[in-house]
Amino acid sequence: MIECTCGTCSKLFNSIEMSDTPICYACALQSMTEGVRPPEESDINSALLISGEMSEEEWRQLQREFERIDHSRAQQEWEEENEYWNERRYGYYPDER
Repeated sequence: MIECTCGTCSKLFNSIEMSDTPICYACALQSMTEGVRPPEESDINSALLISGEMSEEEWRQLQREFERIDHSRAQQEWEEENEYWNERRYGYYPDER
C-alpha cells in the first residue's frame, strides 16, 4: 500500500495505487452522494475502488458476489423463458390468469 494525501481534505490514507489526483474514501463517497443522500452499497464499493482503499481480498470477494448475482439472473431469465414457452405449448397464456 502507498501512503497518499487526499487532494480534497489533505488527509493521509493508504491506497493500493498512486494517482495524479488522490482522493480518500470519505471524500469519494461524499462526492458520489453529493453529501445529501444516504450512500447505497454501490456508492460504498465505488468509493472504495476510486480511493484505492479496497484491499485485493475485498476486491476478489466483490467480484465473486457480482458473479453470483450474474449467474442467478441468468438462471431466473431461463426459468421465466421456459415458463413462457410451456404456457404457450399447453394453451395457457399469462393474460388469461
